[in-house]
Amino acid sequence: MIKWCLMGVLLPVAVAQAVSDFGATPSEQAMCQAVIYDGRDTSDRANWGHMHHFCDCVRFTNRAITKTGVERAHEISRAIDNCDYVLSHTTPDFNMRGEVHLQKGKAFSLQGKGSQASSEFVRALSINPDLIPAYVALSDHYARLGIRKEALNFAVEGLKRAPNSRVLQRRYTELGGKLPFPEPLKREPPAVVPEQASPAAEVQPNTTNSQPADDKKTEVAPSSNAPAADSAVPVPPAPTDAAPVIGTPASPWCRFCPPP
Repeated sequence: MIKWCLMGVLLPVAVAQAVSDFGATPSEQAMCQAVIYDGRDTSDRANWGHMHHFCDCVRFTNRAITKTGVERAHEISRAIDNCDYVLSHTTPDFNMRGEVHLQKGKAFSLQGKGSQASSEFVRALSINPDLIPAYVALSDHYARLGIRKEALNFAVEGLKRAPNSRVLQRRYTELGGKLPFPEPLKREPPAVVPEQASPAAEVQPNTTNSQPADDKKTEVAPSSNAPAADSAVPVPPAPTDAAPVIGTPASPWCRFCPPP
């Protein structure tokens, strides 16, 4: 009876511990944000909606590095399952699939499955030939197997694409590569598509100045001392000896004066 009571107490505790152990720690969340999301175009919501499983793949692989035995195997299994989830739920043209294969290869490498790991690394490079960590992983893989020539070849191929990579430079010299480092690949510059010329604007004729210069008539401004003939200003009558009475119609010079 006591045994069953103890099991009834310990089982929920174990389940709760497993659930909390699965959740991401604050440092793991920050790592996933920096490694997976920051600086990337995540507008493809249909595919990026599954990338939290890639976060799980990365963090469980990292956890496995610090563990041994059953715990290590458990974390690796979690990592591979989450990588497989992303690969099975995203479209083949999704630009992050190369990194998912790379991470899955790292999990296989921790598991001691070298051939499966190298297959994942090669698959990653077939998707993204500029994925430099995959060249490093393949170089290290063949170096561990003692196949130094193949290890050097991958270091060379990586340096052609990333000539300033310190990691690949170190691998190259450690594996017997001679200086100078390999020549970088000559990449074709992206084709520049010329902008289409906009249709020429139609030139509208200038109707205001359409009359030839010779036909133009010179307009003479009227003299300020001589009112125009059709002017409405009345011309006062010539003065007479008898002064007109101011304020009458006979005195137009004071048309607004009141009558007497």
